[in-house]
Amino acid sequence: MSPYDYIKYHLFQKTKCEAPTEDWINIYLNKCLSLNQQTIRYVKEVLPFLFWIRPEHYFYLLYFSLPYYDKQPFFARVAKEEIKESKLLNKLQYVMGWSNRELRNNKQLLDKLILTNKEYWEKELGV
Repeated sequence: MSPYDYIKYHLFQKTKCEAPTEDWINIYLNKCLSLNQQTIRYVKEVLPFLFWIRPEHYFYLLYFSLPYYDKQPFFARVAKEEIKESKLLNKLQYVMGWSNRELRNNKQLLDKLILTNKEYWEKELGV
């Protein structure tokens, strides 16, 4: 069962269900419920218990603390950011022996440097 089904059918409409036994579902439920202005107050009250009680008990705590709603509120799903990879930067990272973090830290400076004379750097690095 998806976390959205848990929210819609069990937490809001109060139908009977089996409680999830995994911690990740409760964490994801908290994240989704905290995006809504109606439910953030209730989630804030039970959040300190997330890692102190078993996942089934935490789900029931959420179940009893949220009021009954006829409809599930709209939850905007967060889209994953797509990182555009540059062959030139990847080659430079390989030549310099940098990690991804070092490349990320120096990317702004490298973009300025490479954009001034991109053809030279492509020829120099063999891209």
